[in-house]
Amino acid sequence: MDVKIANLAIVLTIALFLPSARAFRCYACTTTNDRNSECAVLNNLQTTLCTVRAYEKLAKVPFPIEIKKIFEAVPQDSYPVTEWSCGKLELADTNTGYGPTTNYTIRTCLPKFNGPDFCDRTRDILEANPTYQPYQVSHCSECQKDSCNGI
Repeated sequence: MDVKIANLAIVLTIALFLPSARAFRCYACTTTNDRNSECAVLNNLQTTLCTVRAYEKLAKVPFPIEIKKIFEAVPQDSYPVTEWSCGKLELADTNTGYGPTTNYTIRTCLPKFNGPDFCDRTRDILEANPTYQPYQVSHCSECQKDSCNGI
């Protein structure tokens, strides 16, 4: 009996000192020119577990290359990604000389990197290249709580 109690005490003591891994969840979706889509209004949309694989799915979305540049793959020196945040980005392609304005809404998990936050990095990328200038950020937010990019 005493051995069982001692073993249980040891296991509980070890468990107290192990780092706790917590699953982080965000809304993850994209939409183009549809203010009534599930992504825009969050109807029936479930949150997604934040993983590198979930983040890299953005590379497969048929966005213009200028927008894909914002969501480049996680740098190899950042593995493993252990901290996440949620983000929401709304962009407008204001290059109206070629047709009507195109609006993009993107909600996603964001890996935490050293350096500027997601919104500052996004603006820097868009401003640094003259061909990206038609893309204007109409809303950008980054937050550190589960499902916080639902606003």
